[in-house]
Amino acid sequence: MASLGSLATRPQPVTHKNPTPHLRPKPKPHPNAVRRSILLFLGLLSVCAALIFCSEPFRCLQMQKSRLAELRERLNRAERQQKLLLHQIRLLQTPAGLEIEARSLGYIKPGEVPIFK
Repeated sequence: MASLGSLATRPQPVTHKNPTPHLRPKPKPHPNAVRRSILLFLGLLSVCAALIFCSEPFRCLQMQKSRLAELRERLNRAERQQKLLLHQIRLLQTPAGLEIEARSLGYIKPGEVPIFK
């Protein structure tokens, strides 16, 4: 059985000094390609910076537009109120309007008998 033990040994794997001899060394990038990559990066960086700096005026413009809409709405309400008040003034300047207002305040004409509810 001693002879079988020597036959049953596993073969040792073959080791190479260079484990990947079929791969070529990585080529160096072309100098223009590196320059183009740097310029592209700087260009994108400058566009981003410009967008950041230019966004503030756009936000201010949007806020001013919303403020303008609010002020226009307030102006419309004030104009409607003014029309109503002018109508009341014209009504109170007539004898019938003056009588209506006096009666709403509890005044009566001479000779009338007040009736209270």
